Amino acid sequence: MIDVSLTAPLAALAATVAAGATAAAFEYRDEPGGLAAAAFMGAIFWWSAGLFGEAVAATEAGKVFWLNVQYPATAVVPVAAVL
Repeated sequence: MIDVSLTAPLAALAATVAAGATAAAFEYRDEPGGLAAAAFMGAIFWWSAGLFGEAVAATEAGKVFWLNVQYPATAVVPVAAVL
């Protein structure tokens, strides 16, 4: 049986979609809720990109580095969601 982790490709897909949504929301930043939507999707991109980096890291030190990269985004996402 082949052991295939779907974490890396799904995180890459989520980061790509979030980057596109961030760019789309940024165009409407002057509208009500536009800046909050851009901040929310930007934080989702940040978190997903960090998860991708953690999933593809080969060493434990690399995984810890990417975990530290994505950790602040876990605080930004809920705050941006309620703006």
